[in-house]
This record gives sequence, C-alpha cells and structure tokens, in this order.
Amino acid sequence: SEMIYDLRPPNDEGWRLFRAKDDLMLRFRMTDSDAIEGLEMRNGSNDLFLPWKSAPTDALPSLEEVYAIMKLDERQAALDAWNGSTFVIDMGVEQSGVNGVITVASDGAGRMTAKIDFGAFGAAQTALNSDSGWSVSDFEAFREFGQEKTLEAREEGGLTLAISDFRLIYDDIDVEKRSKFQGQDHWILNCKRSALKDRPATKIYVQCDTGEIHGVRTHIELDGAGYMPIRNVLDDYREEQGVSVPHRIRVENQASGRAIQTVREVRPGEGPSEADFTPPKQN
Repeated sequence: SEMIYDLRPPNDEGWRLFRAKDDLMLRFRMTDSDAIEGLEMRNGSNDLFLPWKSAPTDALPSLEEVYAIMKLDERQAALDAWNGSTFVIDMGVEQSGVNGVITVASDGAGRMTAKIDFGAFGAAQTALNSDSGWSVSDFEAFREFGQEKTLEAREEGGLTLAISDFRLIYDDIDVEKRSKFQGQDHWILNCKRSALKDRPATKIYVQCDTGEIHGVRTHIELDGAGYMPIRNVLDDYREEQGVSVPHRIRVENQASGRAIQTVREVRPGEGPSEADFTPPKQN
C-alpha cells in the first residue's frame, strides 16, 4: 500500500497544497482566460517552471499521398508493359522440412495460375479468373470456388499485392495508423472488398519513405469455423524491368508454421497459356 496525498482546493493565491513536505508546493500557472501556461514547482528556495506544450499531432496522410509514395500508377504501367509474367519461387516449410517449387503466371489482365510441386510429397494447381477459380491437388479433390476463395488465392504470400495495383482488388481502403514494423515506420492500410463485408480487413504495411510493402496480414476462411490469420513479411526488393519485386517472403500461420519463399526467376512477358485455365477432366 502507498500513501495517497489528496489535493486541497486552491487557496487565494491559486496554490493547490498537499502534505508531502512543508517547503514543497506545486501549482498550475493559468492565464486570465483559465488556460494552462505551465506547472510551477517550489522546493525550498528552488523554483522551477515547466511550460505547457501541446502534444505533436501526427496527422495521417491521405490515401492519395500514400499512393504517391508507393508510385502505384507508375508501377502498374511498368507491369502492364510486361504483358504477362512468370515467377519461379523456391519454398521451404520449416515445420515439416518439406521443400517445393511454386510457379506463378499472370496474363496481366487479372487472370493467373499457380502450380506447386513438392516432389514426392505431391503437387497442386490453381487457376483464377477475376472473381472465380478452381484448384486441384494430390491432397484434395477438384473444387471450384467463388469470390472469397479467389481473393484468398490472390493474397497468398503477398507477392501479387506487392508488385501490382491492389486498388484493382479492393474497393474499400483507408489509412489506419502509422506504426513500427520490422523496426521501420510504416503506414497501415485496411483493405476490404465491399461484397465480402463479413471478411476481416487485409492489412498492408507500407514503408513510409520507400513505399515498399513489407507486410501483408490476410486471412483464410475455415469453412464456417471463422478465419485463420496469415502473416506475410516481404523484403529483399530488386528492380526487374521497371518493377520493384520482393525476392524473399516469410509466410506464417497457425496450421503449417513458417514457410520461406525465395524468388528464383522473374520472366516478364511470359504469361500462362490458355490451356492452363482449363479444368482437368473429372472421373
């Protein structure tokens, strides 16, 4: 327990007194309009004045200001000039020790495919149109999915969001706050698709000076059992024909632990074939 010293009402001179020491007193110096100028302290023969200073305002930038830092329009123009692309990515899952290769191909018009090869442990393939897609793998049967699962597939790993214009994916975006991430200052953007109003917002961490996306927090819908958060950390950005591309991505979730993705090859101008979007025949 500690002694509590209650302040008494101010006396005729404006002093608020409390019983701590006979020669110690504190008071707020006020203006004629009762605004606080500062705090006066008297300790014996020593007088100290601490002037009042308003806390600095850390106003958030507008979305347009953040987009300008990111150079979104310039980045998308450079990506459009690629006219499609293919990324070859090495992936290692730390928890299981399984290694694989991911090949992601985009036609530059909103359609993309992803093929994952885990060697003896199996393979998987996904094809996405604007708001629909399908997947098939050695782990589960062929399935088609709608807007939410398509969004999840686009968000996976954060690479698509980091290099393209995510305004084409989300239609409800706001600046939440400025925060430290990986030891650096970042603007945190809340991103949603209005048609998926019950889905948690995706958070994109934009480095305040460079405009690089260093973090993406997404979610996977667990078939009616809620959402599992996914944490993506992106770094080692390198210029690839006018587009800044992260070459190392760390993906973490509660189910499979941590996976490290390393971009091995970037092939501008090499998109998917039309056959890649044709679902496999089902028996």
